[in-house]
Amino acid sequence: MDRLDPAVLRRFDLKMKFDYLRPDQAGKLFTRVLADLQGYTRPRRSAESLHMRLSQLMALTPGDFSPAVRQAHALGTRYDAEQLLGALGAECLAKTRGGK
Repeated sequence: MDRLDPAVLRRFDLKMKFDYLRPDQAGKLFTRVLADLQGYTRPRRSAESLHMRLSQLMALTPGDFSPAVRQAHALGTRYDAEQLLGALGAECLAKTRGGK
């Protein structure tokens, strides 16, 4: 919001800022999404290792989970924890590279 012109901001009734997920928030959402996925399989690696790697995704938002899950459904793939983590990493990378 800091980069928006003040005249533009005045036209919005509500002004909200959403930050990236904290590691604890990312871990909870990751676990919930995995539990909701049809065909969920237990992670091959320890949960601690997965959550440590998840916490390294610094630009992760709740909105990154939706395309990752939709991609799995579109491809007819059953994501396990590793595959979901990879898809989330790709979403974060696309954001940092400007979607390229």
